[in-house]
Formats: sequence, structure tokens, C-alpha cells
Amino acid sequence: MAQSQKVGRSKPFISVGIAFAISAIIIWVRQQGLLQELELFAYDRYLQHRQLDQTYDPRVILVRVTEEDIQRYGHPMTDGVLAELLKNLLSSNPAVIGIDIFRDIPSDGRASLKKVLKENPRIVLIEKRLGENILVSDLVSHGEQTSFADLKQDRSGAIRRGLLFLWDADDPKKVYFSFGLTLALNYLQQYDVPLSKDPANDAFVRIGPTTLPRFQYNDGGYSVADDGGYQYLLDYGYGARSFPSFTVSEVLQKKRSFNSIDGTVVIIGTTATSVQDHHETPFSRSDHGPMFGAEVHAHIVDQLIRFGLDEGIPIQAIDEKYENVLILIASLLGVILGIYIRSLWLLISTIFLITNLFIFVPFLIFQAGYWVPTAALFLASACSFFWGIAYIRFIERSDLKMIKMLFGKFVSRKVAQDLWEHRDQFIHNGRPKPVKLMATVMLTDLKEYTAAAEPMDPTDLMEWLNRYMSAMTAIVESYGGIVEDYAGDGIKATFGIPVQRDHENEIQQDAQNAVRCALAMGQQLSSVNVHWKSQGLPLERIRIGICTGLVTAGSIGSVDRMAYTTIGDTVNIAARLESFDKENFDLEKIESGRILVAGTTNRWLGSEFQTEFIGKHRLRGKRQSTDIYRVYKHTERSSSTEK
Repeated sequence: MAQSQKVGRSKPFISVGIAFAISAIIIWVRQQGLLQELELFAYDRYLQHRQLDQTYDPRVILVRVTEEDIQRYGHPMTDGVLAELLKNLLSSNPAVIGIDIFRDIPSDGRASLKKVLKENPRIVLIEKRLGENILVSDLVSHGEQTSFADLKQDRSGAIRRGLLFLWDADDPKKVYFSFGLTLALNYLQQYDVPLSKDPANDAFVRIGPTTLPRFQYNDGGYSVADDGGYQYLLDYGYGARSFPSFTVSEVLQKKRSFNSIDGTVVIIGTTATSVQDHHETPFSRSDHGPMFGAEVHAHIVDQLIRFGLDEGIPIQAIDEKYENVLILIASLLGVILGIYIRSLWLLISTIFLITNLFIFVPFLIFQAGYWVPTAALFLASACSFFWGIAYIRFIERSDLKMIKMLFGKFVSRKVAQDLWEHRDQFIHNGRPKPVKLMATVMLTDLKEYTAAAEPMDPTDLMEWLNRYMSAMTAIVESYGGIVEDYAGDGIKATFGIPVQRDHENEIQQDAQNAVRCALAMGQQLSSVNVHWKSQGLPLERIRIGICTGLVTAGSIGSVDRMAYTTIGDTVNIAARLESFDKENFDLEKIESGRILVAGTTNRWLGSEFQTEFIGKHRLRGKRQSTDIYRVYKHTERSSSTEK
């Protein structure tokens, strides 16, 4: 019972305790990076299903270097071939051309290429600024028509973040622009869209009206990620679709009209599988597979143009403290559902609800531009939910153990089930709580038990008494009563506890069951007497007192040794009725016993039993007189309905 006392704390307090504990564990697990892959998987799925406005015409067009082009023009193509390619493209007036091919090694036609680049500042070359091998080109002066094409990879190799700037390690004031940003700004010049500092936070930059929040190492589902340079989250707004494209051969041989590239961003890049320039992206896990570098840059440029024209909002993470609050709320919701839901079907429905709530709600939030920790929220709610269920099962096992200890040996299976189903009504803090209720109390005693027991051997006496008690207890149980106590040869049984009787017909049923039980005990004793007589054992008769009224039911004793009992004037009257006028008991010619009931019980019996009013008497220790009735038997009308 000590254990039951400990687990008897209030459910709200336990709910908060479990929620805080689970939240702390989930937050710690996140900080260790153990949930990062799950969070990034959710991020990828959200991107794949994100609905963006794609009604505008594509602003980025690819010129692909295919396997066929490599076979025809070599790899890499010579400076002369590239110069001719650029001339053909420039004839269709693109807004800007980006060459996603390193030109650090001179080849045939170098002078021609330099001339084209010098005459057309709308052409942008790439360089490499990250890592040990820095690659720059001598074709143009640095910073005029060059930008870095380095891409930020996650630990898994996927590209989920873009770069705007890098700062020189030796000169922090020196800033390098990314390939995607340079192309986007060139395109946006025709709309007079500038790059500027965010007026609310000068640590952030904005393109046109859109501020790009700078990625931090633990944003969203990340944990201790590399946040060097000015990074932001990619949204791959063009989805898994392929950007409009031409091959190098088509441009050089003028096999197609190039009017569609007028005013667009053109990116020249290799998409031949023999060249190792493909990357994992959020769409790699779908049917799309890896993307080539030129395709990734096309997505980056498309995203920055959309922001500059106020056609979208950047994905950003909420502040970490708010993420932790959301995790705590998810834990609280989970544990409350786990603790307070009892129905199996409701539990199944709740599992379905939690699964959908913490997958689809974060997705809806993601649609609005905010990335919340989906895996952490789901795990926090799910773990708390199952811990709540485990806690309730632990309490229920403790309560069941207590119920079995207090009632298990003295009630029928039906009553025990009733007790279990209504345990919340009478169990508090690990023990039955005191409660006033209407009940019918019955006390029994054997006539001159002490004198009969005196000459008997103690072992024989115990065996004899156990047989008697077993028979009587079985009868009490069969009529729905609870045996509260044994005292020598006496039995105290109560009908109508521990569950409150709310209707008069239930109170009447308890009173009638008590009297039926008393009559059955007398009949059983008559049968037992026949057996005892054959064995030379003393014959006995029983006195029974019954009273119906208010009692206080609850537990008495210490935490370690406890008994369930009823107290009150109703119990006292039943005890006095049992011992009333017992000196004249011997003079009464009865088969096996006498049943006396108080007037409060008799009024519930109606015509179901044959009773006799024997007067108003002042019972021992009582100031008020009590109406006393003696019960003889069932009436003939009711005998056919006896239990």
C-alpha cells in the first residue's frame, strides 16, 4: 500500500512532471543531433508537397552540355567553342548568362573568349572559394564578372542551404558574392530591385522587399550545422520539374529558335552523367534522383528572383526558445491524452490524431514559411502519450491490488468488476476515501459460542469455525454483500458499498438482498447443524441484526495495514439489534436463527417478506427508541423470485 500512496498524487501534477521530463529528454536529444536526419527527412517531404504559385513563366533557362556535346566538342569545350556559344545566345538578348564551368585552364580561342566577355558584362564566370583548392580565372578581373559557385552540403551530402556571401578569411571586409545571387541581381536590375540591409536588423540583407533570415547552426531541424558565410534555406520552388533547356549542339547549330531566352537568366552547365557534377537534394529521395550543379543553381536563382519580386516568403526557423515551448506543449498534450483517455477505441483514435496533428500541422506552418521541429514534436507527444498510458496502468495495477486486498476475498466477481469500474468514486491517494452513502448493514453472532468452544481442541475449533465462516461468506457474496470483518464467530457484512446508490430502487434492492441473505444463512446453518450433529459437534443458532441508513465508508489503519469498513449510527443499531434481548433467545422456538431489522430497513421490504412488529425499544446506548421488526420468511409471492 505504500506504493499506492506514492502514486496517488494528482494527475495534473504527474502530467506536468512527465511532460517536463520528456521535453527535457527530447530537447537534449535534439541538441546532440540525434534527430537531425529525421527532421531533414520531414523537411524534404514538406518541400516535395509544398504548393507555390508557379503561374509565371520560367525566368531561368539551361544550356546543357550533354554526353553528345562532349563527344562532339570535347570536355571541357575549348574557349573558342564557348565564345561561339555565347555569341549565339547573346543574339537573343538574355538578361544575364552564367557559365557554370570552370575556365581556369587556357585553350584554343582564348582571345576570342576574352573579347566576348569584355564586351558583354552580362556574362558571369564561376570560381571556387571554399576548401583548400581555390580556383579563379584570369579571363576577367575578379569581382567584375566572377562569383563563387560553391554549394553547402549537409553531412548526408544533400544541398538544402544556399549561400549569398562569403567573407575573406584574411580580410573580413572583403566580400564574395555567390553565383546565384549575382545572376539574380543582374536579372532584377530591369525591375530596379536592389540588394540592401534590413532596416529592422542590419545583420540581415534583403532583396527588394524580402528579408532573408540568416541561417544559424541550430535552425529548424539542424543541430550544430556549419553556418559559415551568409546562408539561407532553399525552397526549390520550381519543384522536381526540369527547367526549360537547350543543348550546346542546338545553340551552336541553331537548330531551334532562341526567342524564349529574351530577358531571362541563362545558365550554361554540364548535365552529362560522365561528369561528376550532380548533388543530392530534397527531391533525390523521390523519383527525381540527384540534380546536376547547373540545375541546383537554377533553383537558387529562381528563388532569389521570386523574393526580389515579392512573389514568395523565405523559409525560416522560429526562435529556439519557442521551439522548446512547442515541444513542452506537445508533451503536455500527449500525456494528458494518455492519462485521461480510457477507451480502447479512443486510444486508437488518439494515436491516429497525434500522428496526423504533428505531421500535418507543421506542414501547414511550413506552407506559411516557418519550419518547426516536426520529429521532435511528434516524438515528444508520442512518448508522453505512451508514458501517460503507462502511468495510468501503474496506478490501475496499484488500485486493483488494493481492491483485491480489501474486497477480493469477500465479494462476487460482479461486485468486484463494479468496484473496479467505479474506482475513481471511492479511491483517493492510494486508499479508499471516506464517503457517506446509504447502505444496509448486517451483523451476525452465534448463540453461546464461547461456552460451546471452551471444551473443544483449538485446532478442531478453528476447523469448525472456518467451515462455518466459509459457508456464511459464500452466501453474503452471492447476494452482493461485502464481508467487512470477522470477530470470533461474528460477521459484519454491508450491502450497498463502496459505490454510491443514487436511486431508491437500488437502496431497496440492497435492503432486500440483506434480508434474503440473512434468511439463507439461517437455512444454511440448519443444514450445517445436521452435519455437525452427526460428528458430535455442538449445534448453533444465529442472531442477525440489520439496519438501513447513512454510513461513512472508508479505510481504517496504517498505509501498510489497512481495512475497509463502515462506521456510523446505522452500524451501531445493527449491532444492538443482533444482541437485543438475547437472554430470552433460548425460550424462542426457532429452527436456526433470529433476524431483527430496524424500521428503516422494514420500510424497504414491502410485502416481499413476512415480518412482525415487536415494538419500539430503546437499544443499549441509544437515547432514541427504535422500531424493531422480526423477519420470519419470504412471502409465497416472492419465494419464486428468490436469488
